[in-house]
Parts: sequence; structure tokens; C-alpha cells
Amino acid sequence: MASGSKVVEETDSGDIFLVEKVVDIKWIEDDTGREVEYYRVRWKNYNPADDTWEPRANFLHESINVVHRFNDKFRKLQKEYTAMCHQTGKRVVKSNLRKVNILSEEIENILKKKTTKIKGNTCTSYFVKWVGFKQPSWESEFKLIHASDKVESFLHKGHVQNSRQQSECAGAGTSASSVPDPER
Repeated sequence: MASGSKVVEETDSGDIFLVEKVVDIKWIEDDTGREVEYYRVRWKNYNPADDTWEPRANFLHESINVVHRFNDKFRKLQKEYTAMCHQTGKRVVKSNLRKVNILSEEIENILKKKTTKIKGNTCTSYFVKWVGFKQPSWESEFKLIHASDKVESFLHKGHVQNSRQQSECAGAGTSASSVPDPER
């Protein structure tokens, strides 16, 4: 297969999908307690909301180059993070190395946040505008773990805007508590 060519994956039902690229990674413990790498696959002609998590074993022999390119990029970001830790005197923690901001370059902007309760658990989701896609999609905070810089930037902007609105209302003689809280 030529370098840069698209990858074909075939499902049990005979459907054929083209892999555009791998955009994220996570580790899941299998039945034996061994960690298995799963890759978030961006499918050609599909939106990011249609991404799926695939184990390395699901990639055909010809498509493994897509995984290798992603892993090279991921290791480069890990090295940059490690160097930054050494420069700032922070300790390098293995779990943090798994959370480098690999997905950030795929996100153009985070537009909204919503928090819902499901079976007593609080779930936070973000409305994400993806680079190169017209339609934003709602993504859980867990899907965005490798884009923590984008999430933190969005949350910081919201906090700064809330502070400004509250001080403007307080300065105008209006109670700051009358400003709606976007976190609700």
C-alpha cells in the first residue's frame, strides 16, 4: 500500500469503511488484566461524532501504518511533555504521559458545556466544533481527556466572562446573584 493512501476496514456484514486517520488513544484492561491499546478512528466521509474506538488487532496488515504514524506523533508529544516537566521541576508521572493533548489539534473550538445527571451520576459534555467539519457534536468529557488544554481554555473563558458580567451588574446597582449561571 502506498504511503498516504487510505485504509480499508471491512465489517462482518461486508460493509467497507475507509480510515481517514487515528486521532486518539486509550488503554482498556482485557479479561486477563492486560492493558490493550484502543485507537479512536476518524472514518473518511464521516463526522467526528461517528469516530469509533478500535483495538490494534482490528487494523488490517496494510493499515497498520496509520497506527504507526499516530504512535510516532503521540510519542513526540510525550517527549515534549517530559522535557517541559524537567524544565519546570515537575515530576513525570506515567498516567500524565498517557494524557498528552493529542486530540487538541482536531478541535477548532468548544462552544458550550452541559451537565446532566444519569442514574445519580453527573456527566459533563461539551459542544465541539471540529477542524474541517461544519457540524459541531456533543462529546463527553471522557472522550476529550486528551484535549484538556482546550477544555481548560473554554472553562477559563467562561469563568472570566461570568466574573465580568457579575461585576458589571454589581456596578450598575443590580445584584450579582441575578446573573444567570451558565454552569446550570
